[in-house]
Amino acid sequence: MKKLRVGVVGLGGIAQKAWLPVLGAATDWTLQGAWSPTREKAERICETWRMPYAASLQDLARDCDAVFVHTSTATHYQVVSELPECRGSTFVWINPGGKHSGCRTAD
Repeated sequence: MKKLRVGVVGLGGIAQKAWLPVLGAATDWTLQGAWSPTREKAERICETWRMPYAASLQDLARDCDAVFVHTSTATHYQVVSELPECRGSTFVWINPGGKHSGCRTAD
């Protein structure tokens, strides 16, 4: 069975401390790439996790089956709107006290 190719948008503190360790340790998928607006910082983090930095959200979506969005709550709609080419699902996590959490499938 082919492994799920997972991408990550947003490489801030929460992604680094909570999500990348979980996503990186799993064996059912591969970290296909990541994108974050601060390229220099993002490239260092991508190197640490041995995944490529995507030049754009569209490039990341094109190469992934699922994308996890870990940006600030205020940017979730914009980011998810720019991921239409993702063949699988886009997952957005909002902290438990936030307004929403969930996912959008490609259907």
